[in-house]
Amino acid sequence: MAIEAARIGSVPFTVADLEGMPDDGRRYELSNGALVVTPGPNLRHQSVVMNLALLLAAHVPPTRRVLAEAELYLRDDMVKRPDLMVVDADALDGQRYQRTPHLVVEVRSPATAVLDRTEKRLAYADAGIPAYWLVDPDGETITVLELDGDQYAERATLGRGEHVEVTVPTPITLASDEVLR
Repeated sequence: MAIEAARIGSVPFTVADLEGMPDDGRRYELSNGALVVTPGPNLRHQSVVMNLALLLAAHVPPTRRVLAEAELYLRDDMVKRPDLMVVDADALDGQRYQRTPHLVVEVRSPATAVLDRTEKRLAYADAGIPAYWLVDPDGETITVLELDGDQYAERATLGRGEHVEVTVPTPITLASDEVLR
């Protein structure tokens, strides 16, 4: 890609640079000024995202919405595209969500597994996002993290056939079999 080749070793990327990225099925994010490009999700990934989106949408209050694959502006050099977010309905305007979501969800894929567990976990905690869920379709687990001070604490890790009652972002029974089917 010409824009990437021109920028290697030069000034950091910013949110303004995302406007020029092609609509090519890849996911473009910024991580401390670095452009992160990953392939689009596979069918299993998309199925898990849809299952969880439907579950969340059935339980969030009318003042909130569930967004899939939307850009989340954290700062000028940090823009993420979580698989799902629960957000305030009155803030849905523009290209990217710019408030603090109530929940972000990342569904593990080979291209993003390390970033989801490390860099994104730190970035989301720094942004003050109350809850972060990590879903691993291959390992058949769901990890529920909730903000405790300035970092995430693990509230639960669900395997097949397990469930947990969560209150963030809304009271809900999170059942692994519903999400991972």
